[in-house]
Amino acid sequence: MNKEDALKQFEVSSKPNFLQIGFDYGTTFILPYEDGVNLIKCLKNAEVLLHIYDPEKTIIAPFNDEPFNAKPFPYQKYQDIKVAQLMGISYKEYIKE
Repeated sequence: MNKEDALKQFEVSSKPNFLQIGFDYGTTFILPYEDGVNLIKCLKNAEVLLHIYDPEKTIIAPFNDEPFNAKPFPYQKYQDIKVAQLMGISYKEYIKE
């Protein structure tokens, strides 16, 4: 798919930003901003089930926000990544164009 065809799948008007929420070492969610804020609010009373290899040591601990981070994710970057995927190229290749 070429760039023009891929871009046609997105409206040209500006879109609201997303929220990037990272958990642990490799899991990152991209959510519409308001949904991300709501998710963060839901974590207010969260606890963590820690599965240790020894089932006798499995515990429930307070939620520690160290492995958790949230930051705005611009719609333009979201669109660029999606268009690159549709074109079958990497995001890095796309931004070099």
